[in-house]
Amino acid sequence: MTISYPVTPPSSPTPSSVKWTELNVVGVAASPYTLQRQVFEWDGGAWGLDVSFDPMDRAQAQPWIAFLSSLRGPVGTFYFGDELLKTPLGASGGTPKVKGASQTGYTLDTDGWPNSTLVLKAGDMFQIDNALYRNVKDATTNSSGEVTLDVWPYLRTHSDNANIITSSPKGVFRLTDNAIETQDAGRDMLWRIDFKAIEAR
Repeated sequence: MTISYPVTPPSSPTPSSVKWTELNVVGVAASPYTLQRQVFEWDGGAWGLDVSFDPMDRAQAQPWIAFLSSLRGPVGTFYFGDELLKTPLGASGGTPKVKGASQTGYTLDTDGWPNSTLVLKAGDMFQIDNALYRNVKDATTNSSGEVTLDVWPYLRTHSDNANIITSSPKGVFRLTDNAIETQDAGRDMLWRIDFKAIEAR
């Protein structure tokens, strides 16, 4: 049966370490005479992942090995979220949605939240479609349940009334390398698996 991407990674065992990287697209030109700099920010930005596991026995390792093999290097895509940020520190609630189609930049108009509530704290994560965002400033709604969120990375194109997911948000990623090492590393017969990925934009 043909694999349909994005796929969902195995639920167990969970990674022992996940390093998130914010990849910004910024150019800097410096004068060799005055050292003054001009900064050019482009409409981009993406998440990077560096995922590692504690040594695993064969039964634990095989599902992850098969998952990585199924991706065929950077061809396939997969869902991934931060296990430590599954629940927002803000109150969240309601049925939050994007307010207005095709928004751009680093601010997002939203509605459908509880009225006059601190719905997202700075650092809370949320998902729209297959895109993962970080809220970068405390967000309190007005009396109509509306609030403009300050976000990272740069917004993708979303439709009006697209759902905003605050519980276990995920993005879609692809491997950065063609070669994945998944072999046992010695006489202990334990597998040591790690991989790197970038957000599939």
